[in-house]
Amino acid sequence: MVIRQKKVTGAIWLGTSVLLMTSIISVAGALSLLIIGLDEQDIWAEQKNILEDQAQRNLAEYSARLVHSPSWSIGLPSDLASSLSNVAHETIEGVEVDVATVTMKHTTGLFTVIHQQDIVRFPLLLNVPPAALILADGLIDDATFTLYLPPSTAHPTYSYSVWANQPLDMTVENRITCASLTIDESSCLASILSQTPWKNSDIKDADSHLPLDILNYLFGTHIDEISYDTLKEITWQRATSCAAIDPNARFLWVEGSCQLSASDAIGSSDEPVILIVENGHILLQDEAKIYGLVVSLQADSLFSYQVVTHDNSLIEGSLILNHQATSNSEIRIKYHYPLLMKLQQMPQLQQLALVPGSRKR
Repeated sequence: MVIRQKKVTGAIWLGTSVLLMTSIISVAGALSLLIIGLDEQDIWAEQKNILEDQAQRNLAEYSARLVHSPSWSIGLPSDLASSLSNVAHETIEGVEVDVATVTMKHTTGLFTVIHQQDIVRFPLLLNVPPAALILADGLIDDATFTLYLPPSTAHPTYSYSVWANQPLDMTVENRITCASLTIDESSCLASILSQTPWKNSDIKDADSHLPLDILNYLFGTHIDEISYDTLKEITWQRATSCAAIDPNARFLWVEGSCQLSASDAIGSSDEPVILIVENGHILLQDEAKIYGLVVSLQADSLFSYQVVTHDNSLIEGSLILNHQATSNSEIRIKYHYPLLMKLQQMPQLQQLALVPGSRKR
């Protein structure tokens, strides 16, 4: 009996030991699986971060290549073309934009991540000026102008020689607007639109709708709260005069006066420019020309600046002032809407933005 009891006791002890060992093995296995699972999660998190960084770099690279491409529908390199879908060219409030979805697939080892992001390309020049001369602070007495508004180069909607936020005094001598295509006095006088003392519909003055912040009107600086300094950083060339302007630059910012000698030119009818002259005079000698959009900008200054275009010199496009030009100013402009549209549509003067909330993973 004792022996049997010992055997039973031993059997019970042996069974308990086996059960205990099985439990320990099960727990150890579970702990091992848990540790392996945690390791895999760490590896996946690390690889995901790597893929996220790669996605950001690739998106930046693709954006830089896409922003100046003439078309998103044809002629793109194969790697760009294969990454784009839902490509569309749209016109929003008169501004032509391109929209698309970029899809990027990134793989490292066993891990794969797919990113989708909607993008939009739009012009640097958001609004094409609708008038030869735009005055955001009126025009001082004694400043004169001759403005050409030929029908062939007029704005399709607005036929304005002058757009001003304050009343324009047309009793001042030598303020003339005309419809002549030829730039000379006799041709202009033969096709008068407005002349001292008569003011006609081509002069849109005392208009409270004219924006006082001309840079925001042109470039939408309030959209991303862009400062003057930030806008300067994206110009093609910054200078302190027009003496050494790069002929290939299309967006110029001059901090100081811009003077052109006789027969000099900035831009051309095929390659117009955006020229911002900050706190300086604009002086064009005989036969000198500027093709495109010129902005005479008063910034953190109480001074007004002179704009003088001498005989046979000309701004072809549009001129905008946010200050009253000095009394000895003589302004001569030929409005040219197709030339300004070239600026707006120029591939080199486009911007690209990510559509907020459109990213998918």
